[in-house]
Amino acid sequence: MSDIVVDTNVWVMVDKKVSELEENEDRNCVRSCQVWLERFIIGEDRLVVDSFNTYAIISEYRRNVMPGGIAENLLNELVTVLFDRLLQLEIQLDENGYAELPNQLMSLHGKDRKFVAVAIQCVPYAPIVNATDTDWAQEKQQLADTGVTVQELCPEYIEAKLSRA
Repeated sequence: MSDIVVDTNVWVMVDKKVSELEENEDRNCVRSCQVWLERFIIGEDRLVVDSFNTYAIISEYRRNVMPGGIAENLLNELVTVLFDRLLQLEIQLDENGYAELPNQLMSLHGKDRKFVAVAIQCVPYAPIVNATDTDWAQEKQQLADTGVTVQELCPEYIEAKLSRA
């Protein structure tokens, strides 16, 4: 059993309709996220989130998934039936609502900090699973220097997005 941190974009991608996407890397990304999340749900790994004192991660998931969609159904299963597979950790938020991190990681995008904050409390550090956020690729070396790894579910998507920027 491993502890895993999942970026919100993985949940969001699960609800996209492959038939409505024009780019190949978008379609492949949706499929990768669907397969990964379905395997995660039936597996034994734990989802690492912040505790109900701050509730930033689960709240962000809920704000961004499609009501009644696949992601919401899977998330509901995790927070009810599979509740014992949630590892809830305390994080501190600053006045802007961003997680506080060690100084060497404070340059990370504010909205991503909560994921890093819970990842670095795990022993060993929990990997962060990403689908579409290019910030993780841009900060890869800084994260690696501190021992944080990011598992990219959609590397072609990220490469395409960065090449268009």
